[in-house]
Amino acid sequence: MNSSSIRYINLIRIFSGIAAIAGIVLVLYLFIFYQSSIVIVQWNTESEIDTAGFNLYRSEFIDGPFERINRALILSSSDPYAGSSYSYDDADVIAGQTYYYKLEDVDITGHTSFHGPIEVTAKRRNLWGYGLAALLVFGGLLGIFFTYRNPN
Repeated sequence: MNSSSIRYINLIRIFSGIAAIAGIVLVLYLFIFYQSSIVIVQWNTESEIDTAGFNLYRSEFIDGPFERINRALILSSSDPYAGSSYSYDDADVIAGQTYYYKLEDVDITGHTSFHGPIEVTAKRRNLWGYGLAALLVFGGLLGIFFTYRNPN
């Protein structure tokens, strides 16, 4: 075996090792940071006469128990005759898990009414990243295996 062949095989081993390590790092990164998801709950009103604001409740079961997820009352629009659009980002969810949400309407006297529940399944993020990571790990390990198995 000549020196250029040895250099070529060593380069394949190095690049295969880098690919395998990069894939493993990518899998760990995705597992740690992208297992979670986010649910964005949106609602609209047509008018908000005597409305003080809203509370949002979540449960893992359709029949509850429901737990309030906003820290403070989500204040109503400053114009009670015009409707408004609202959005709440619920980041305390697990990808693939189904959740049920209820919206509580609170008026200025403290009376409440509930709307819902609605059902939402938190979507998984970045499945392409897992595929790429698996491809890097598999390709890298395959490259290492074949260069060590067949050095000629």
